[in-house]
This record gives sequence, structure tokens and C-alpha cells, in this order.
Amino acid sequence: MNTLFDDEGLTNGDFEGFITYVAAKAGEESKIQNQAKANTLEQFLESPDLRPILLAALFTAQGNFQTMGKELAEDDQKLAKLIGIVGRVLHKQLTESK
Repeated sequence: MNTLFDDEGLTNGDFEGFITYVAAKAGEESKIQNQAKANTLEQFLESPDLRPILLAALFTAQGNFQTMGKELAEDDQKLAKLIGIVGRVLHKQLTESK
């Protein structure tokens, strides 16, 4: 799946998580929501607003992940809560794919 990036250390999990996050952040923009609803996929992909909104989402993702990681590294209670959340999601994913 991940043929977009050259770094061999990046996995499908990295790529999928990144794409999901960037799409969700960009999807928060009402301009993009309205354009997606009003246009075909081809028209939407040609939107002059799509590129700058996706770039903004990319930079937001970078900063937000850094902020969240720093908080988790400094707060054992937050880290424990995250472990519980991710552990449940991971267990569900791994056991439902049998």
C-alpha cells in the first residue's frame, strides 16, 4: 500500500494512520465539506482549495502528534489511559481479522 514514500522504514500502519489523520483534519473544514457534497470526485479533486487545506492539515498533524507525544511522555496517567484505549482497539482489530 505504501508506495508513495521512499523511506523503507515506513510501514503500512504509518501510511494508513497518516492518511486517516490528514483526511479527518481536512474534513473539519466547512469549505471542503461543502465542496465534497456538491461535486463529483473528479471535480472535488480539481478544487483549488484542496491543496492548501491538505497542506495545512499536514502541518497541523505534525505539530499535534508532537504535542500529544510530549504530554504522554510526561504524564503516566494519560499514558495509562492511552494504553487502555489503543489496547482495546488493537485487540479488536487483531482478533476480528482471524
